[in-house]
Amino acid sequence: MNYIELCKTESAGTYGQFGIKIEVAGHLPETLDDDRIYAACREAQDKVTNVLRAIALESDPKAQEARKKEREQLIGLFQEPVFVEEIPNGYCSQWCCKHLPWFRVTTKVGVIVIGWRKRVISIDWSATFPYGTKTADELFPDEDVTKDTRGIHAWSIEKAKQYIDAILLLNRGRS
Repeated sequence: MNYIELCKTESAGTYGQFGIKIEVAGHLPETLDDDRIYAACREAQDKVTNVLRAIALESDPKAQEARKKEREQLIGLFQEPVFVEEIPNGYCSQWCCKHLPWFRVTTKVGVIVIGWRKRVISIDWSATFPYGTKTADELFPDEDVTKDTRGIHAWSIEKAKQYIDAILLLNRGRS
């Protein structure tokens, strides 16, 4: 059969080079220049790329070391975690982030969810609300970072430590 290239993509980055090409043959429409065909091809490429790259990262020593280091850093922010549950990355579910989970950390004041979100660490203590914990604006009125009601973004491990200590310390008597 005579195959015609439908679409292809190539990339290079932290985890090396990668390419994928989809070709078709057979009884085809007169033209393949159709947005529906293009969208279907890109969707297929994305699905195959996600699976192949995720599986490759599962056995990549560099990726596994990054996973281990990230876990140690994030869990190390808590002096007395009661229980730590690994959860899927709360920011990105693509292959590039699947190996970097987030964590649901049970503390004496309730549950805090923590994980990297691009260049910031997302800290969410909304699950501590029934225990009367303070809001981000109450705890960190002078911090010029992204804040939710009971969530804040830390720009470094040191800042994350400060925020977590404040959440746990200032709310300790309320649990």
